[in-house]
Amino acid sequence: MDENRAVQNAAYAAIHFYSDQKGHIQIIDTSDIKDFGAEDTDMLKKPYFVKRTNCISGEEQFCPAQIHAVPGCISDLEEPKTRYKFHKIRYSDALYELEANRKKIKRRRIFCRVQIVVQNHVVKQ
Repeated sequence: MDENRAVQNAAYAAIHFYSDQKGHIQIIDTSDIKDFGAEDTDMLKKPYFVKRTNCISGEEQFCPAQIHAVPGCISDLEEPKTRYKFHKIRYSDALYELEANRKKIKRRRIFCRVQIVVQNHVVKQ
């Protein structure tokens, strides 16, 4: 009974992988989306890394994907009459944008650590 409640309360998103040329929509749990925040206002425009499991080898990897629908319950996202808007972005452009965002976040974290170290050093003196 508790498992059914957990499944009903989990947030899901409709995505498609950029490497999929046919643009098949998949419904996934939002915990499989790397660096995903539900408060992002432009989540439908930018690419995200999404966990994908290889059917043959069983290994997990992160692939660039586009989110088509804001997180919601699974029954709403699986509605067959739902139409999704595809943004024109190539696989290579999605990888480039994700790499640029990752470097920007890494720089911010390093800058914050430097500030903390400097503040701790000053406080200790």
